[in-house]
Amino acid sequence: MIDALVDLLTEAATDDSLRAIHIRGAGSDFCAGADWMATNSAGHRPRTGDLVRRIPHTANRVIELIHAIQLPVACTVRGWAVGLGCNLALAADFTVAADDAVFWEPFVGRGFSPDSGSTWLLPRLVGLA
Repeated sequence: MIDALVDLLTEAATDDSLRAIHIRGAGSDFCAGADWMATNSAGHRPRTGDLVRRIPHTANRVIELIHAIQLPVACTVRGWAVGLGCNLALAADFTVAADDAVFWEPFVGRGFSPDSGSTWLLPRLVGLA
C-alpha cells in the first residue's frame, strides 16, 4: 500500500489536470498502521535492520512527497489513524476528522523508533508540552 501511495503521489506531482489530492480510508478506519507481524511471518524472516533500511524509501518518502507536492493535500479521517496514518493526517495541508477519529502514535510503546516524520510533525501542530 505504501509503495502504491508513493507511486500515486509521484504521478500526481506532474499531472497538470489535478487541482488537489484527497487521501481517505476505504473502510471504517483511515489507517490501521503497518502490519509488522506480517513482515516477520513463518515464510518470511527479514534480516536484522530490514525495516530500518526500507523506511526512508517507503513511509518517510510518503511524507516527503506530501510536503514537496505543489497541490493542496486533504485528508479525511474516520476511525483509527495509527502510525503512518496518523502522520499522513499531520502532514496534510487540511485534515478533517470525524467524531469517531482516533489518532495514535504507537512507536515508542512498541519499542520502535518513530518514523514518517512524527517527531517533527507532532510538536509543530500540538506544541512541545
